[in-house]
Amino acid sequence: MQTPETTFGCSLTLESLFSGKLHALLCREYTSGRVKGRDYYDFIWFMGRGVSPDLLYLEAKLKQSGKIEPHEILTLSSLKELLNNRFSTIDYSAAKNDILPFIDDASKLEVWSKEFFKSLANKLE
Repeated sequence: MQTPETTFGCSLTLESLFSGKLHALLCREYTSGRVKGRDYYDFIWFMGRGVSPDLLYLEAKLKQSGKIEPHEILTLSSLKELLNNRFSTIDYSAAKNDILPFIDDASKLEVWSKEFFKSLANKLE
């Protein structure tokens, strides 16, 4: 029996899935103050498992979205800068409210802040 992986000859790795989530964090436009808390929850999930992003894959996605220029090379340092800039602009109350219905322990959200997410971003390897 053929599976999607054998039919199409590829599958995504944890690193590429993390890169897709990072792309969403950096490029998703929030309308009417609604922040997708799941993006931030997933960021914590990947970081907690020590997953490193696939920088080449993420670079291609960011170029395709116009987030970085075609001639730019995405480095770990430049990714951290992009994330830190994004984390400085988020309404964390809105992010918490968005994810709240999907988690069993609201106290896990108490740490969500600009400083918390920046500290995680700075641990990227």
